Amino acid sequence: MSMKIKLLIMAASIISLPLASNAQKGSLQAGAHAGVNISKLCCGSMTINEDYKFGEGPAFGITAAYGFNNILSLAAELNYTTMGGKKNGIQAISGYGSNGTLYANFDNKTVLNYLELPVMARVTFGKAFRYYANLGIFGSYLLSAKNETSGSSALYKDANGTQVYDGTKVSFDKNTDIKSQVKDFNFGFVGGLGAGYTFGQHGIWLDGRYVMGMPNIRENTAINGENSTGSIMATVGYTYTFNTGKKE
Repeated sequence: MSMKIKLLIMAASIISLPLASNAQKGSLQAGAHAGVNISKLCCGSMTINEDYKFGEGPAFGITAAYGFNNILSLAAELNYTTMGGKKNGIQAISGYGSNGTLYANFDNKTVLNYLELPVMARVTFGKAFRYYANLGIFGSYLLSAKNETSGSSALYKDANGTQVYDGTKVSFDKNTDIKSQVKDFNFGFVGGLGAGYTFGQHGIWLDGRYVMGMPNIRENTAINGENSTGSIMATVGYTYTFNTGKKE
């Protein structure tokens, strides 16, 4: 069993122990949220997939949380999120020439759209104004993947653009479907903080979290190299609380 799988199992065990041991039934919360996901592709293993910067995309979804008491709850979400990253300027390219790695000056953005399911333990404090911390795991399924490039450039032999390989400008204006180059499933850890205001059974929330993908997401690593995902998600949400108010 790989170390990454062991870490996920350990995290799931830590999350479930304090919740399962609490015999008090509390309340069910349901709602929706929307915001932005600021992400990049990490840990590039080849020149062509290194040095990604953060790019932004939408994030929205629905949420449900079961409160075991006033402090501990278990939350699950179903989200649409955009992952990826961008590289603008001189960067390595593939598919041109036969003299090793070449470089060109253009804009390059990778857009990966996922259906994501995070499951998190939540610790909450406060009364009307409430504050919480989340920690959990996620799994996600790839819906679409594309590479958006724009600009035109000469080709260079070096990353500084000082040694011209071919002075004829090449156009990079295109959108390419790369779903076959990316694995269907991703998983990893998620953790963050949030705050909100509750009035009656209603709540308005601000949530910020870091989502860390564990595995390599690339297919055919000999050609495409390896990358994992990382993102910072910020959302605003609304919840409604259904009180059950029972004790065992």
